[in-house]
Amino acid sequence: MNAHHDLFPVFDPVTGAAISHKPRNLVHTDGDWHRGIHANIVRPNALGTFDILIQQRASGVDLAGGKYDQSLATQMTEQDGLDEEKALRRGLLDELAVTPLRLERLERELRIVKTYAEHPGALNRELITLFGVVADRDRDDLRPVSAKVAQVEWVEWSDFLRRFRRRPGAFTKTSAFYFSDPVLLHEMTLMSYRLTRPEAFDRNDGADGACVLHVDRTGAAPRTYRGPVADCLARAGEPRRISG
Repeated sequence: MNAHHDLFPVFDPVTGAAISHKPRNLVHTDGDWHRGIHANIVRPNALGTFDILIQQRASGVDLAGGKYDQSLATQMTEQDGLDEEKALRRGLLDELAVTPLRLERLERELRIVKTYAEHPGALNRELITLFGVVADRDRDDLRPVSAKVAQVEWVEWSDFLRRFRRRPGAFTKTSAFYFSDPVLLHEMTLMSYRLTRPEAFDRNDGADGACVLHVDRTGAAPRTYRGPVADCLARAGEPRRISG
């Protein structure tokens, strides 16, 4: 693997400031706060709603192999220069060979902590950024170009949500958080309509700016906290900093 891809910036989860860089494998075992860059790629459809592109992760990836996920799930690396949009564009090219025509960032501070029964040594703490994207290619025959992605599929939004509710355990922990949280679900839906039908939906987020911290540890029920970032971390018993 390219050394720049394998070196992650590590962040203070409260301020969002970068504090160091560490190799990917150490970040995922030491529990350092790093940044995940995610995207829901959407397209308008003939029903007056929108379709979402979902991916299935390849079985051989290091975490959550074989699980369904949002359209893009990548992580910020050293080469991105701490630029979230640059990381998004890189991930879209690397995994799907697409370029965004329009994009919008979900304006909310998001944090997630995950452990995995199948990977007992992993502790994944992320600042997460979710984008909505209309891509330059939205054909039904769009295919992944990365070995990390087994397949992709366009699904009408309501049909997708019904599928998710039937089998939430088939999805990654982060996408299950996005698609089950009522506040985020509402904000994602509005963002997707603004992107696919801009003539009918004005940019008026209405987001309150509060942080949402989700903790999904093996053997415990998932928990979600809302409020100022530092308060959420304290209530969850999660550290503010790991690396110095």
